[in-house]
Amino acid sequence: MDSGGQSAKENERLDSWKAIAAYLRRDVRSVQRWEKDRGLPVHRVPGEKGGTVFAYTKELDNWLHGHPRNGFSSYVSENDASGVPTRRGEAGSPPETKTSTANSGYGTRPGRNRLWAVLGVVLAVVGVAYVRWRVPRPAPEASRIMLAVLPFVNLTRDASREYFTDGLTEEIITDLGRLNSRTLGVIARTSAMKYKDTHEDVTQIGRELGVNYILEGSVRQEGDQARVSAQLIQVSDQTHVWAQNYEVQLQDILSVQRDIAATIADKIQINLNRGQWAKLAREQTTNPEAFDDYLRGRYAWNRRSMEDFPRAVEYFNDAINKDPHFVLAYAGLADTYTLMSLYEMGPTAQLLSQAKASALKAVALD
Repeated sequence: MDSGGQSAKENERLDSWKAIAAYLRRDVRSVQRWEKDRGLPVHRVPGEKGGTVFAYTKELDNWLHGHPRNGFSSYVSENDASGVPTRRGEAGSPPETKTSTANSGYGTRPGRNRLWAVLGVVLAVVGVAYVRWRVPRPAPEASRIMLAVLPFVNLTRDASREYFTDGLTEEIITDLGRLNSRTLGVIARTSAMKYKDTHEDVTQIGRELGVNYILEGSVRQEGDQARVSAQLIQVSDQTHVWAQNYEVQLQDILSVQRDIAATIADKIQINLNRGQWAKLAREQTTNPEAFDDYLRGRYAWNRRSMEDFPRAVEYFNDAINKDPHFVLAYAGLADTYTLMSLYEMGPTAQLLSQAKASALKAVALD
């Protein structure tokens, strides 16, 4: 057995903070602190933001054995002040020793070596404390407020409308992510969508994602009318900071997502400059049918399948035909052609050329 109590022949990949914490027998916050302060080997998925992590059990085991602060981890109890998980009683741990002074070993060479090791640690701590006292430290940067937008719930009882609620969720994430990134961090869509139809409570989700606030909501659509409900929750005490119901026509749904983003910025006191407010106020399209096509295209694109990519292209082109100045639709085309080239769904050079042309068109418009 290895130090993690699992089969040594397997180097398992752990795909979340929760899984890593469970393997190390600690809570998520402690494990995240170890990564920051002690170099716990946790990896980020390229292209994703801070919420998407993974780790390998073999690297975690090597860290446990090799980290300087883990030298006595096999000898101390689970509540040892070092905060490092212990493996008492498992294979490789030393047997229990008697406490009589006759067998303590402090008169032997190993005992003296252990004493010198302890003295060395004490001197090192004193030295670090002296340096920190003598050398002025820069003022710490203000920590960012972290926010997660959970997938909005489809209350329409029509599975074919999932694209609408998922698309609205993604657009709100995008709007919030375009605000002041120095003071507001927004969890990426791929991490947030894992909690679709979840039964976990807000506190647990907040701990897993490491966020201060969670936005959740629902959409009920009847004909050309939509009822959008949204509520902002503070994770620390599960209190509602803000809640609002919107009764709008589908053609006004874009104004709802902008209002939600602006209200959240105000409620959690995110300072926005004139340019950032202008981003929220900017209308991407006034054509509700074009926006609906765009949401359908994004839904197909996010499914990442050989069958759905051509559908995404069709929907984005339909949106552009209805509104030739719809920037997001051109961006959607660029994303789709790029992935189609990676999936080898046609001549690579041609697909990349189409992706580039669509991206340049989007940049030219905005």
